[in-house]
Amino acid sequence: MKYAVIDIGSNSVRLMLDGTNSVNRKLLKSTQLAKGMTDGVICDERIADTALAVKEFCDFATANGYEVMIFATEAVRSAKNGSAVTKRILELTGKVVDVIDGSTEAKIGFMGASGKCGHKCILDVGGASSELAAGKDGELYYSKSLPFGAVRLKDRFNDDLVALTEFLHNGVREYQKLDCDEYIAISGTATSLAAMQQQMTAYDPRLIHGSFLSVEYLNKIINELKDKSTQEITADYPILGSKRAEVILTGAVIMRSVAQFLEINGFRVSERDNAEGYLIYKEKITAP
Repeated sequence: MKYAVIDIGSNSVRLMLDGTNSVNRKLLKSTQLAKGMTDGVICDERIADTALAVKEFCDFATANGYEVMIFATEAVRSAKNGSAVTKRILELTGKVVDVIDGSTEAKIGFMGASGKCGHKCILDVGGASSELAAGKDGELYYSKSLPFGAVRLKDRFNDDLVALTEFLHNGVREYQKLDCDEYIAISGTATSLAAMQQQMTAYDPRLIHGSFLSVEYLNKIINELKDKSTQEITADYPILGSKRAEVILTGAVIMRSVAQFLEINGFRVSERDNAEGYLIYKEKITAP
């Protein structure tokens, strides 16, 4: 049986096909589900856009012989009307969405990126939450999900970099200090920053996987972007697209804040993430 995973994130919907390779094929539609969540309510337009994206991915995967599994993260689980998202997807696809909790989200991110060897820490900066997990030789011993991500904090602080930095300086202290051999960053913030660092005009996951984002580079890109509009960022880095460009500065500040808290010089970037981890968690594939 071939498996496909659809990940309903707070910033984007992703489709992963297979999951058994070091770098797997992934398709993405940016629907920004968590954007503008007033009083914890997802707006109808974003529910409709997200459900349609899931349907299109589901139809594509099914037509190509894949068994489809769908999971959702912080935006859906924290929203007062999160059930409206899962209900609409069920209506369109006939598929039940697995709404995972924060602990499981951290766990599957670790499982997807860590493999079975070494003492590793995994950071996943999402749209509405950020997870930190650590384990040794594939065995998880720490995980923590905090309810802030690139979209949620962009909504809250907009362009106030001082207030955002101060908030994160205190917020990341809810994590535990972790002394690991390797620190790995996964998901869209990290991979987008790696693409920017390499000045990519066409996204190449093989070059992203294993690249390194230093605190020095994060400082440099934050200083470069802080006075630019979304349009200017998109023009300078068309690889991002306008929706990712809206939140990339906020995501970079989150990554820098976590690195500074952990007292490390940066993160190795992994293309393997919670999509692969979800299949391992469901015991559909084995960890590499």
